[in-house]
Amino acid sequence: MAKPININCNFFNKFNLITSISKRSYSSSPLAFISKNTCNYFNSITNNNSSNNNNNNNISTINLNLNNLNTSNSYNYGSLSNIIITKRSFSSYSPFFSSFSSPASSSSSSSFFSSSSNSSGSSTSPPPNPQNPSNSLNYNIVVAFSPKDREENGFFENSISNTSNKSPTGEDNYFISEKLLINSNGYKISIGVADGVGGWAEMGYDSSAISRELCNSIKYIFENSDNDQLIDLNPKFLLNLAFNYIKSDKKVHCGGTTACLGILSSNGELKVANLGDSWMGVFRDFKCIHQTKFQTHRFNTPYQLSIIPPKLLEQARRQNKKYLLDSPLDSQEYSFKLQKNDIIIFATDGITDNILVPDIEIYLKDQYNENINVPLQQVANTFVQNVKKLSYDEDFPSPFSQELRAITGQPYLGGKPDDITTVFIKVE
Repeated sequence: MAKPININCNFFNKFNLITSISKRSYSSSPLAFISKNTCNYFNSITNNNSSNNNNNNNISTINLNLNNLNTSNSYNYGSLSNIIITKRSFSSYSPFFSSFSSPASSSSSSSFFSSSSNSSGSSTSPPPNPQNPSNSLNYNIVVAFSPKDREENGFFENSISNTSNKSPTGEDNYFISEKLLINSNGYKISIGVADGVGGWAEMGYDSSAISRELCNSIKYIFENSDNDQLIDLNPKFLLNLAFNYIKSDKKVHCGGTTACLGILSSNGELKVANLGDSWMGVFRDFKCIHQTKFQTHRFNTPYQLSIIPPKLLEQARRQNKKYLLDSPLDSQEYSFKLQKNDIIIFATDGITDNILVPDIEIYLKDQYNENINVPLQQVANTFVQNVKKLSYDEDFPSPFSQELRAITGQPYLGGKPDDITTVFIKVE
């Protein structure tokens, strides 16, 4: 039996900073008639956009021991499925998030491009296992996330059982799961993020339910696939199975979500399916060599998997409107071959609406130039922390504000407050 694996998952408390984009809330739309252009980014960030604020950089840490996991609370919101992979032992889970809270620790942070950081957090590298073939890779996987401050959005007070203001990931969700291949030294890992469409909260519905249930269903199907199914399983098919399941299960009454998911193999193969404006990038020597493309109908209207009650569909038809009903089969597929020291990031649009890919390249280079052995958890923590601060900087020329400015001709400026969820993977 494998030894207990201690894992670490961090999420960041809200920052009491000024709301950006003219102090307005911009939630993704579930309606096809609301404008949306593909994302054309115009400005890169500068290294002076956020300042140190030690009072606002609290980090809540969750430490879990897999041997003591209470599985009765599995598949609830949060899906805290952070795992550290070893070659011959594995565990995966999604416990109820509030059961494992521990006292917060504090940290300080510098500007986004700073090469030094005092952010707390830890990661555990997988131990070597000589029983595995030499071409088998290890993956160090950590998660960092931060929900946006929802107290500024009054509509949440009137929403119908909206759990996004309770979940540590807000309307976002994520999953990570691993399964050994029978009669083989290999294994496969499923990873992904999903972003519930916030426009449903403004209409009084639970905007986090569908992303939560989709992640739970993907994880469940992956873990319960037999060996032959798992060998040939691709993420688009997995997404389709999971979405059909939650539609038939009827736990979700209304909502829409994006999804970006991947299947990692022990031989270094990564297959990805993306639907909407969540994102995945592969970084090698601090350069992004592969990334997914955004799928959008119009500005702030990503492709989305939707469950719409017949009553709402009929109301929309009478008003000559149309809800978006994209299919998992509309997702774009990608395939990559990974190498040792590659870094893979899965992220919701709380990242990409606020910074550009070149900014991520500079950030990773700065972090590892300062300390080649910097823990991956620290890299992820500091990354989320700094993007969070930029999202509340009203003078910051975020990609979202610059796209909005280009569309409207109005002088918009500022970051875009949103839920931020990231999964960092380092090939070892």
